[in-house]
Amino acid sequence: MLLRYKNVAAATNEILAAVYGPDESLLPTICEHWPSRWFKNHPEFAVRREKSIKLKRQRAMNVDQIREFFNKYKAAVDEYKIKTADI
Repeated sequence: MLLRYKNVAAATNEILAAVYGPDESLLPTICEHWPSRWFKNHPEFAVRREKSIKLKRQRAMNVDQIREFFNKYKAAVDEYKIKTADI
């Protein structure tokens, strides 16, 4: 499991909720910077930042790669004599 700031924060808040019980008026939560301090105090763990899916899509949507894919597709259709009705 990858450790991310939000995962550590969520797990910590769940533990606090379990310890303090159902009375929400007494329920403490951690502050925004608590996970970063936790990672500083526990160097055996490393955080992995999330990368935007948009960036991955931009890298994948290379015109040359798309052209190469369709050229291979057309070659396979021609080689195996695949008819449009079969697709």
